[in-house]
Amino acid sequence: MKVRLGFGLVAVALLFNPGASSAELRPAETRPEVIEVGDPVMISRDLLTTEMKRNSEMKEWVTKYGWPDYAEVQEVTVREPLVTYEVRLYYLRRNHQLAFSRVYVSPALSDYGVRVYEGPISAATLDRLLTAAPGEPDVTAEAEGDLVEEPESDPVAVAVRAIDDGDDPMDRIEASLQRMEAAAERAAQAAEQAERSSLAAAQAAERAIAKIEKLDR
Repeated sequence: MKVRLGFGLVAVALLFNPGASSAELRPAETRPEVIEVGDPVMISRDLLTTEMKRNSEMKEWVTKYGWPDYAEVQEVTVREPLVTYEVRLYYLRRNHQLAFSRVYVSPALSDYGVRVYEGPISAATLDRLLTAAPGEPDVTAEAEGDLVEEPESDPVAVAVRAIDDGDDPMDRIEASLQRMEAAAERAAQAAEQAERSSLAAAQAAERAIAKIEKLDR
C-alpha cells in the first residue's frame, strides 16, 4: 500500500520574509485566541524531520501514528512561553489535524514540544490542501517506520514528556515542568547518595591500609 505525501518543497525562510505579503493578521480558524501572521507555508519531509528533532512531542506522534499527508508551518504572534510559529500536520483519510509548538526550557532541554491543537480538518483547509502540488514521491507504508528515530529512553526526558492530555497547553506545560523539577531533584538526591557512598568507601580503604601497615611493623 502506498501513501502519497503532499509536502511542497518550499523554503521556510520565505515565511519570514519581510518583503512578502505576510503582514496580514487574522485569528486561526479553529482557535480565535491564536493570531496567524501571513499564509502558511507547506514544508517538505526533510524540513519536517528537522522540526521533529526540535519538537519531542511531535516526533513521538509521527513515530507512533506515521507520516502525515501534508505538513505546514504557520507564523503566529507571540504567546509566551511558546515560540512564534506552529507546525501543523494533516492526515486526510483520518480527517485529523494537529498543531505543535515548542517551549525553550534550557540548553539541556531544547526539544520540548507541546501539542496545542487537535481536531478535524475544515472544508476550506481540505480544499486548499488538495489543490496544493505534491512535492514528494510515493513511499511505501512499510518504509515509513524506518524514517523516524525511536523516542529516547532517558528517564528525565520520559518524565518531561509524560504530560497530561488536557485541552489547555499552558496547564500541560506547567505539569510537565513540575515533573521535570521532580526528576531533577531525584537525580540530585541520587548524586548526593553516590557521593556519600564514595566517601564511605574511601574511608574504609584508608582504615584497611592502616591495619595492613600496622601488621607489617
